Amino acid sequence: VGRIMEVGSNRWCVDISARQSAILLLSSVNLPTGIHRRSDETDEAKMRSYFREGDVLSCEVQGFYQDGAIALHTRSLKYGKLADGVMVAVPSALVKRLKSHFVVLDHGVSMILGLNGYVWISRTPSAQEQKAQAHLFAGHHNFYDAPGSTPTAAPKAAEAVAGADEPLDPHAGREQIVRVRNCILGLVERKVMLTDQLIAAVSRTARSLPAKQLLDPDVMDTVILETRQQQQQHDE
Repeated sequence: VGRIMEVGSNRWCVDISARQSAILLLSSVNLPTGIHRRSDETDEAKMRSYFREGDVLSCEVQGFYQDGAIALHTRSLKYGKLADGVMVAVPSALVKRLKSHFVVLDHGVSMILGLNGYVWISRTPSAQEQKAQAHLFAGHHNFYDAPGSTPTAAPKAAEAVAGADEPLDPHAGREQIVRVRNCILGLVERKVMLTDQLIAAVSRTARSLPAKQLLDPDVMDTVILETRQQQQQHDE
């Protein structure tokens, strides 16, 4: 998970909580143009319609440049611009490597546990959005026809997958997201290793509590203790 810091010539500079910004090339993303196109002098202006400064995105490390800079890509449909959520910065040492870092929690909340320490929490896409994603993947499984060509995507389906046009419910949805956020912050304050199962378990234990109440250290200690007791009983 990263945040766009600068839009340059055919590239974006991305903050990924590293010593230097990572590079996301224009040729390394799926653009909702529907056609292959070549770069021109208006690319920088066009690029801001896809990613602009401050946008949060999910991506994958593609490689390294000679100067040590990290090259990113968003060629898979599970990567791209993130919307309707909140990003939390945690120490990367506390993020455990998992089989999948894309996690679906209870109560309509999903999470991306970035190995760089950036965690994205958002609503879970609806069945319609997931269907649009599957259709998009089936129709555009081969993103590159030739070296240097621009990947294609269906703009309406891509927007549906991102969920940008369906904002969260102002009460229930945001409360669930903030509750998960506060649970993560509580675990981090106690130097607890973050895993998908632990975050899900703590969130379930805290589901009856107002999100704001989880900022109280005593309340958070009680929630974590109850979670551990439940896990021990389950193991027995």
